[in-house]
Amino acid sequence: MRGQVVAVLLACAMCLSMAACSSGVPEKEHQKVLDEKAQLESQVQKLESQAQDLESQIAEANGKSEDKVGYREETFLGISFRVPDDWVKKDGKQGILYFYPPVSEKPFITLDISNPIEFTLDDKEFQEGLITGFVGVFEDYTAIDTQEYTIDSFPGVYHEFRGKLKGIDANTHFCATTAQNSLVTFSCFIPTEVVESEALKIEKQFFEMISSVDLSNIQEVQVTSAPESKAPAAESAAPKQMSAGQQNALKKANSYLKYSNFSYQGLVEQLEYEKFSHEDAVYAVDHCGADWNEQALGKAKSYLDYSAFSYTGLISQLEYEGFTAEQAAYGADNCNADWNEQAAKSAKSYLDYSSFSRDSLIDQLVYEGFTYEQAVYGVDAVGL
Repeated sequence: MRGQVVAVLLACAMCLSMAACSSGVPEKEHQKVLDEKAQLESQVQKLESQAQDLESQIAEANGKSEDKVGYREETFLGISFRVPDDWVKKDGKQGILYFYPPVSEKPFITLDISNPIEFTLDDKEFQEGLITGFVGVFEDYTAIDTQEYTIDSFPGVYHEFRGKLKGIDANTHFCATTAQNSLVTFSCFIPTEVVESEALKIEKQFFEMISSVDLSNIQEVQVTSAPESKAPAAESAAPKQMSAGQQNALKKANSYLKYSNFSYQGLVEQLEYEKFSHEDAVYAVDHCGADWNEQALGKAKSYLDYSAFSYTGLISQLEYEGFTAEQAAYGADNCNADWNEQAAKSAKSYLDYSSFSRDSLIDQLVYEGFTYEQAVYGVDAVGL
């Protein structure tokens, strides 16, 4: 409307100007036309000023509307922080808390506490090992940004990446720090299907949440998502005569195993990705002392932290990561998963993204590797 009014007035002024320039116009008429033109130009300026004021008022109102989003105080294992009122909270396994913003594509935010640990996040190797753990969990993992980050005055790391979790392509923001001998991590998982305006809003709220974190009263919690590595003892037992390449590869392998879980094949490939030769990578993995059954168990638990799996589906995923069938079975057998509850979580996840009849959802869960009884339990749990 503003543009239409201004355009009309400008057109009138142009017509008057052209008329004033026409030949044969008396002096008095000429002056009258010029006066009317000046009056119209003044009106145009006044309207433009009013329109700018109106736009400023609208922008200010929108800003105030965003600021009016309600927040509530949350406390988890002694950590206090603020989250938007419309985020739905859900307890995960010991040491993990989930929040779900009200968006149909189901982004989620996690708070994960692990202790005791012996390192802090100003240790570059610790940072590197922590971030590398995502490579084995997310398909098509692509790093976007990594930088130092501070949470409640504690040094930490921020990492942004893109990758697929159970086929869902998403951008993930990850922040971590160490406090009171604990590793504290915050993750924000936003599917790429979320419209840009909603995604930006969630990102903003996520960082506002982190800026409100108080770690002064953090409590201890024992979490066994990653088994203690036996690598340090094995490193001392390695042959004393090593080439520089072997020594560096072994040090790097042990560094990775302190913070994440790998299969034999996966660790060799990771070292090769770090530009170690194949021979040095194999040497390091052969002498790192890892218990590959325990590595499979740790990897299984890390998968279950982020998604739901059937027993056979989890074994298949572990085999895809390079574990042998025996190692994968050990991980699935000892991860203490409730497969009925896993079926229920998987059923809910499917309904978050699509529509199913009762029978078709049962069929889908069976296709995912759940038994018929587990699939029925899962469908009953979501009310179909």
